[in-house]
Amino acid sequence: MKAFARLAKRLPRITTSHEMDFIANCKAGAAAGADFAYSGPMTEMCLLGNVAKRADARILWDAENLKVTNIPDANKYIRTEYRKGWSL
Repeated sequence: MKAFARLAKRLPRITTSHEMDFIANCKAGAAAGADFAYSGPMTEMCLLGNVAKRADARILWDAENLKVTNIPDANKYIRTEYRKGWSL
């Protein structure tokens, strides 16, 4: 352990909040520390874990069509059907 040398920091550090980092990078035209190219797929993976847990099975995900392909009943957890008169 005494021979261990710390690696150089390669990623820019956020000195404010993530929200302020996002706004500053939008204004500068740069990618934020947790930009959507990274956080979008990661969020999708986490949410699909919830779908698999609710389906109580391993799911196969078609990302292009936003569907579970091996358990059609699990697709009810992907989208919400609103009552008549209510929509987003």
